[in-house]
Amino acid sequence: MKTKLAIAPILILLVTLIVGLSVYRMCLTNDHDVGGILDQVRYLAGAAYLKAGLFDQAVSQLSQVSLDYRDTEDKLAQALDGSMVYIPAGEFIMGNDTGNPDERPQRPVYLDAFEIDKYEVTNIQYRRFIQATAREAPQIWPGRYVQFTNSKISLDWRDRAYPADQATYPVVMVNWEDATAYCVWVGKRLPTEAEWEKAARGTDGRTYPWGNTWEASKANTRETEIGHPQPVGSYPAGASPYGALDMVGNVWACAAIVANGWPTFTAGTITARHQIATPRGHRSDGAACNEAARGTPLTSTSPPPSAT
Repeated sequence: MKTKLAIAPILILLVTLIVGLSVYRMCLTNDHDVGGILDQVRYLAGAAYLKAGLFDQAVSQLSQVSLDYRDTEDKLAQALDGSMVYIPAGEFIMGNDTGNPDERPQRPVYLDAFEIDKYEVTNIQYRRFIQATAREAPQIWPGRYVQFTNSKISLDWRDRAYPADQATYPVVMVNWEDATAYCVWVGKRLPTEAEWEKAARGTDGRTYPWGNTWEASKANTRETEIGHPQPVGSYPAGASPYGALDMVGNVWACAAIVANGWPTFTAGTITARHQIATPRGHRSDGAACNEAARGTPLTSTSPPPSAT
């Protein structure tokens, strides 16, 4: 971790020089397609950052490139996969003494160090999974995920393709088995409840990622009146103490925990080791988004695998 941080400024300088030379070369060719030039420059920068393992910088550049330009979609998915935040070992305050029964009691919990995805898993990441496997594409099933039938935009996949212009939206309408299978495929795992909660609230027992006072501008919830999920990372001011984004609002997500024999999902969840989203977020309000809140059990036909 320290070695990567030390060499990061040098790599950024090298990328800047490479991109600068590329821009100069393009200008010499009298190429006046400004949009095309910007795509090329950002693609080159993003690809260089990706190769250097600077995933956040790669996401920043590649997310601004047209997805039909070269292999931008695949590279962006790789960069999103690699964008994780480090959660150090130690105790944190878990639970909420004034919350629902399943949030009590508030108590100190020790966790070993782990990493967690900075962003919710996106449609472009999940599409790579279903293309490589026989898994079904997300869909609104009869009697399930009915929350999304009231969404202001269509979230349903057609012909195994995500909805147009929703590449970096969090993938939704996946069940616990889908989430687990995806995490295994990508070489990660779902988090425990405790891992997610520590990543979301830090060590001081705060109610929300940013503190103890609800601020509607920092998360996509009912108060925004947007009425549907937003692209991942749309609320950087709502980041957790460790830098994880969308820890409240936007969508529900799965966690590798069993309660009463069933896997459950947690309000505001981002998965440790990987995020998979299921319905939530824009249908919830601030009162439901405290970091100790739990959701309803998500039905499953099999127990979760043991975490490794």
